[in-house]
Amino acid sequence: MEASVATFEKHKLIRHENLLWMIVAQGVVILPLLFHLPVWLWLVWLGSMIWRLRIFAGKMAFPSSGLKFLLGASCVGGLVASYQGQIGVEPMIGFLVCAFVLKLLELRTHKDGLLLLFIGFIGVAAQFLFAQTFLATLYAWCACITLVTAWQTIYLTRYFSILDKFKSGFIVLLHALPLMVVMFAIMPRLGPLWHVPLPQGAGNTGFSDTLSPGDLGQLVKSQGTAFRVSFNGEPKPL
Repeated sequence: MEASVATFEKHKLIRHENLLWMIVAQGVVILPLLFHLPVWLWLVWLGSMIWRLRIFAGKMAFPSSGLKFLLGASCVGGLVASYQGQIGVEPMIGFLVCAFVLKLLELRTHKDGLLLLFIGFIGVAAQFLFAQTFLATLYAWCACITLVTAWQTIYLTRYFSILDKFKSGFIVLLHALPLMVVMFAIMPRLGPLWHVPLPQGAGNTGFSDTLSPGDLGQLVKSQGTAFRVSFNGEPKPL
């Protein structure tokens, strides 16, 4: 067993324990996102996990470049079909999840594992596009702990219990907490650089609840058609 571990470490290959931790971390990150995305992405994730585990067991091979291109193109085509060619936040999150999941199929070395985990942190940030509640924040915090714990397992060469690994990941995030508080206090409050509205299935018309003087200082007159009216009989005189 020690010789096997030494061989994996020498070539910086992903060990079985690393792979399991990364799959768990990936699941924790994308679980809340999948509820807002097409159902078939669940199957893509499940298929990628099974394929990667069978690769480690020696029962399947890594996909070729052509096959990886075909899988990626199929996911893009599925997103285009699911959202009918619309461009918005949800299709972009779906594309991120597809890339995140398919990355499992080329997970070989420590470098691949780090890239997978870094994408996971972006996935945690993407969760707040759908929910900004206290529970969502608490879940994101737990997801970050899981990602940091999986990150640490890449470099561990001796046995630690699961509780000790989570404890170590939690301590790492606690070390970053003071810096986060300082940055929150001193950084200027800037508005969003772009607007990312999520489809809600409804639209609003009319004025907002507040109106300040000067908001309607200039109105642009349009010569276009305002509306059309049809009558069942002769139109009544005005």
